[in-house]
Amino acid sequence: MGGRSTAKFVCEPEAPSADGHPPSTAEGHAPSSTAGPRPSSASGRSHTNAMQRLRAFDGSLLGVLEPALSLAHALETETDRALRMVGLSARGFLVLAEIHREPPRTQRVLARRLGLEPSTTNELLGRLARRRLVRRKPRPALTDEGLAALERAAGAVEALERRWAQRLCDASGSPRVPGWPGPVYGLRRWLRESRAALSAPPGARATPR
Repeated sequence: MGGRSTAKFVCEPEAPSADGHPPSTAEGHAPSSTAGPRPSSASGRSHTNAMQRLRAFDGSLLGVLEPALSLAHALETETDRALRMVGLSARGFLVLAEIHREPPRTQRVLARRLGLEPSTTNELLGRLARRRLVRRKPRPALTDEGLAALERAAGAVEALERRWAQRLCDASGSPRVPGWPGPVYGLRRWLRESRAALSAPPGARATPR
């Protein structure tokens, strides 16, 4: 899904010079004798420990952040492309689907359920309302036109997700069994459990929906 760079962020600690000073950043120049007080041994150890942590750092927390963001971007981009024929975006589809699943009491509740900023949700609802796909008051609700758009978009999203399931099976070497989603089932379960766990208060038991 795109030619993404595989370069890693790696920081190697520089070796101290013979007199204990860190090397000058200017190549070919010795450290200046007027460059301020020498670092204490404690601060030197702290610097070394920090650099060792950075050396093991691969650009994200335990290597999760970068692939998670890349996956989210790739899936949203493909969904936007698939829904272009029905005039919706991935986020617009999710707004319609969530309102249809359980009409929210307020826009703020809808934003929380979608995991979006209230301002982003407000903008999405404004676009959908201008197309007469939703009513915003007294509470967000689908119009007849919105329900028809959701039905058309749901068919496109279902077909897209089946293609994702097939690609995951192909990549893993697993045979595709009719009626069984294959590796995408594990991905879906992991995403839902992770979202629930990270959205819950610290120490609380999360229940995926």
